Amino acid sequence: MIYAMYPHSDMSITITKNSTKGSVTFSCGKSILNRGTSVVNIGEIMRRYNGGGHADAGAFRVDEDFINQIEEELINQLTEDV
Repeated sequence: MIYAMYPHSDMSITITKNSTKGSVTFSCGKSILNRGTSVVNIGEIMRRYNGGGHADAGAFRVDEDFINQIEEELINQLTEDV
């Protein structure tokens, strides 16, 4: 739905609070409507945070105390080659 509302977007980041107290999940993915514009391998970036995925999507869990720091790092890494 997000890519239908914002067709110029080619990636998204979602932060979800986990049932485990004090942790969140960062999920990243590429648009199914606009995949050709990004050469970033999302799975590779997620593995840097002990997560996983593949070229077009991935996720990892982290302590919620690091949300702001990691959000900034992810945005920088995901937009590096754009």
